[in-house]
Amino acid sequence: MKRIIFGLLGIVGILAIETPVTAQGLDQRCLDNVSEICGDMGAGACFTNEARWNLVYPECTNGVQTLVEMANEANADMALEGASLGGKVRSGPGIKHKQVGSLAEGNLVMLEENTGIMFNGYPWFKISHYDSKSGTSINGYQWGGVLCSFDEKPGVYERCALEWSDNPARYKQAKITEDAIAPIHGNSDEDNKQIDAQAKAMIQRCLEDEENNGRDGMACINRVTDNCLENENNVTAVAMRQCLNLEHSVWDKMLNDDYQALMASLDTDAKKTSLREAQRLWNKFTARFCPLAYEFNQGSMFLLSGDQCMMEMTAQQDLKLKQLRGDPQ
Repeated sequence: MKRIIFGLLGIVGILAIETPVTAQGLDQRCLDNVSEICGDMGAGACFTNEARWNLVYPECTNGVQTLVEMANEANADMALEGASLGGKVRSGPGIKHKQVGSLAEGNLVMLEENTGIMFNGYPWFKISHYDSKSGTSINGYQWGGVLCSFDEKPGVYERCALEWSDNPARYKQAKITEDAIAPIHGNSDEDNKQIDAQAKAMIQRCLEDEENNGRDGMACINRVTDNCLENENNVTAVAMRQCLNLEHSVWDKMLNDDYQALMASLDTDAKKTSLREAQRLWNKFTARFCPLAYEFNQGSMFLLSGDQCMMEMTAQQDLKLKQLRGDPQ
């Protein structure tokens, strides 16, 4: 999990880039001039409006131009997590470029760069997204009018929903079934069946080895995630979240299966009621506890920590249910 920690540190470093205008090296008169023109707007965004250059004092023009160049350079390096509202991914910033893919509503993306090329009131963004078939991040371009961001990002259609889920752009809250099995998460669509099967086999082999050596199975947690992160392309926050959610989907399915098996094995209604109530409390606790870092701090880095929390707690709960059934794992 070290690569996740390093990734988080990198995200922390970029979150502070989009700040109000500051101009080191400009005298106070020029600073006041820029502040009056731009207010709280970032320098790069402020002076994309050509009319604002006419308001700059002549003696301040060169210094302000340097400031804008620095702001644009910083903004080009800034990548924030967001989601697509659905649409085509193109090879370049505009509809004249060929389609290289498509995204469904709620697919997570990294907003790598605002190209500044406008179309119907929104700019085109360079984005990267996780491709479940190849297991790698894919680059492309999508129009800002069909994008949202989890942090403030000028140029996108809206702020992504703040409510927690594996995919906040699509779902409002974690789901709890009538029998109070684990909340529905994961990525078990048709395209991911083979990847899910490989991840499940990896964990099952680990659990068998743990059982044969008299251990509790805890060493198997993070096994899929760590293996996924060995891919040198999985360095973005989106890719790291997908690695975590891939492992979570495996533990989630095993938890559901083990819950049902344990419920079926109980010989009295009182025992079944006790299990159902306990599992319902666990569902509510994890669904409320794991989002706290994101709720308290905002910022896409805390979505990652929430994913890791949910994956690890789901795995631990499944191991406990296996023990209740009388299975070592």
